[in-house]
Amino acid sequence: MKTIRLSVLIASMVFSSNLFSQISGFRKDNLLLPEKLIISEQVGFDSLYLASKDSVHRNFPSMPIFDFKTYIDIKKVIVDKVLAGFKVFDPSQANEDFPYSALDQNEPLALTEIQRNLGQRADTVRKINDDGTIEVMVAYRQIEPKELSSFNFIEGWSLTANPLNFHKEVFAYEPVRRYLDDFSDFDKFRYRKAFRLYNNPNYKIDKSKLKLAAQVKYEHLFNFDGVYRNEIFSDLVAKRLSQNDLDFQISQIYSNTISPFFNGFNQLIFIKTLLDNVYSGNAIAYDYYTSAKLTPQEAKGRVIIPKTLIITNPLSGENEERTIEADLTSEIISVVFTEEWYFDEETLQLEKKVVGIAPVRYFYDWANGQEVIKRQILFTINLP
Repeated sequence: MKTIRLSVLIASMVFSSNLFSQISGFRKDNLLLPEKLIISEQVGFDSLYLASKDSVHRNFPSMPIFDFKTYIDIKKVIVDKVLAGFKVFDPSQANEDFPYSALDQNEPLALTEIQRNLGQRADTVRKINDDGTIEVMVAYRQIEPKELSSFNFIEGWSLTANPLNFHKEVFAYEPVRRYLDDFSDFDKFRYRKAFRLYNNPNYKIDKSKLKLAAQVKYEHLFNFDGVYRNEIFSDLVAKRLSQNDLDFQISQIYSNTISPFFNGFNQLIFIKTLLDNVYSGNAIAYDYYTSAKLTPQEAKGRVIIPKTLIITNPLSGENEERTIEADLTSEIISVVFTEEWYFDEETLQLEKKVVGIAPVRYFYDWANGQEVIKRQILFTINLP
């Protein structure tokens, strides 16, 4: 049954690739629409994803790909600076359906609100003295920067095809606190945006003060929203593939509330631009694990593969083998971004540089007598 559905998907992909091909009149300095593609994206320091409850015996990918190497303790620098009076803003003053609304600065947060959002709370303790009097004391829970497990970025994405380049412009970022409280289940974390920091809009600032703060590698999954934090990752992948199985066209048009402008239309432009550059030799593909350079044909052979089908000849009634080229582009539902983050400890300016992109394919296969989901990183593309 999966084979039949996959064949339908392949046929749909051929039609869809033509449907969504770039047309004349698009901005050459950004293939993604609209002119400013605003993305809200959460990236962690340790990992956003809880340990999976399924795992090896089911042969499922248990977690998204994630790696973080830090050179500056960004979290501590930010917390110290903000508590000392650096101006930050309310992260809730935005409508997720209208990402531009997050670019408008609101009233700065008061220190007490910042402290509360960072986890400081006052507990009243009553002590009965020997003489029977009651002494009331207030104990404060200390703020722990390590609870800031991730940043939510509000950024603009732009893509150019010749030369191939992908740029992320950070407009604002929001430290996200992950914690357990008295009302949390044992393994259910709570997430709270502590505040919003706007990058300095004055682009004449001294960029020499920006220092390499972190090297980050993380998987961006198309059309996934925040529920991944409390669900089994492989089950979410299964839902995404099921959506593709049921109706590939609808799933491509579908858009979620986290990235409402990065819908199926832009996703297909994004992936098709990456692949076309590799196939034509304008961009070089490398094996993700060994860094071995791939020829355009070798890279293409990981996406368009020969497949043998058994069909019945309508004239003879005999079963015959036919080999076709199966295009697996529709199974690319995520990419791995390799980024460098640069940070100014005085102004708290944070900038990103995308240095590599790797398309990732998810697919069904058989293992131990059952159908399971597997993941294949096709190759990586280093960007200038």
